[in-house]
Amino acid sequence: MNYNTRMTETLYYQDTNIEEFEAEIVEIIVEKKGVAVVLNKTCFYPEGGGQPADRGWIAGIPVTDVQKKNGAIYHHLPKAPGTGNVTCKVDSAWRRHFMQQHTGQHIISASLFITGEYKTISVHMGTDTTTVELDAPAVPDEDILEAETMANRIIAQNLPIDIVHTTHTELENHNLRRPCNIEGDIRLVKIPGFDCVACGGLHVSATGPVRMVKFAGLEKIRGHVRLVWRIGDRAFQDYSDKTFVLSQLRPILDSREEEFVAKVKAMQEEAATLKSKANQLEQRLAEFIARELVSEGSRQDEEGLLIVAHAREEEHPELIKKIMKILMQEKRMTACLVNRVEGKLQWSIGSSEEIELPIAIIKERLLPLIDGKGGGRPPLYQGTGLDPSGLDNFLAQFKLLAAGLKR
Repeated sequence: MNYNTRMTETLYYQDTNIEEFEAEIVEIIVEKKGVAVVLNKTCFYPEGGGQPADRGWIAGIPVTDVQKKNGAIYHHLPKAPGTGNVTCKVDSAWRRHFMQQHTGQHIISASLFITGEYKTISVHMGTDTTTVELDAPAVPDEDILEAETMANRIIAQNLPIDIVHTTHTELENHNLRRPCNIEGDIRLVKIPGFDCVACGGLHVSATGPVRMVKFAGLEKIRGHVRLVWRIGDRAFQDYSDKTFVLSQLRPILDSREEEFVAKVKAMQEEAATLKSKANQLEQRLAEFIARELVSEGSRQDEEGLLIVAHAREEEHPELIKKIMKILMQEKRMTACLVNRVEGKLQWSIGSSEEIELPIAIIKERLLPLIDGKGGGRPPLYQGTGLDPSGLDNFLAQFKLLAAGLKR
């Protein structure tokens, strides 16, 4: 694909508050999914430095992505907007949101560097959180808390965000948080007395509009630690969501918020005890039912094959599994249990180890009777059936097949 090398005038650096502008279409490149449009000037910020591309509209057509290549800025649209001059509009809410995220990330990274000389090596601004990857395998909790407290103090001071243009020969005059290897014109983003870094992204005019930052967790990646943050409006929304959850839990747990953790732990311990007791009772019930089924099963003589074919109603699947497991410990035995649950069938067919079930024949002859499917491995097969009306015939045919098995 041949891309235009004509430079696009970057209006977004001149004024980040411009929402609507007129521009001339310089080139339209047809792509597999839509077109890439080059304008003579643009307010659309292209993706870069961890900051997502702007969104908006060109001649009323949605801008789905914006990328920069060889000095030209390519606006990706689902279809061509025509030719000549067009009216363009930036999604200002999207723009302000990520300006807030980007500025908040600078404040966080600077706070981490001041706290423990943790260097930021990569940044990702997602739709829900912003992550900061550090050149460290771990960060103590107290350092994260100190950095978070520092960041929010800087935000509360509403310090100005200054954009300074310089060159690589004058970088030594600026106290950069991280080295810059760019030559020529360099754009610096400065928070006086706190941070200075080379950056081509868009930012709010002061630290106050960032509102607040909140640490939200960490991940390990490539031997480094990646901290997860909620910044600005996201942090306030997260606080609002959690407050709502707490208000819903208060009457359920019947305790104060500071007692929630202890109350939940006590409930977990009680639930574990009850579950253990329930499993014991279920095992005893399974043993009782299995004994009944063995006594009711058909065996032609003392050495003959024991055949169990039985239907249950609305039993818990775990109980059926326990019953089958017990039955399969019987010698010279084959069993078919069908559990009817909510108008559908759950079937289990198994045998003792010395019996070889002809599962291919069973599936071919029996499963169509209940519109069934399933499978498994010896000595247990399981599945479902959608037609309960064929249940009686299913069990009867199983008995006939089982009666012909080799003892």
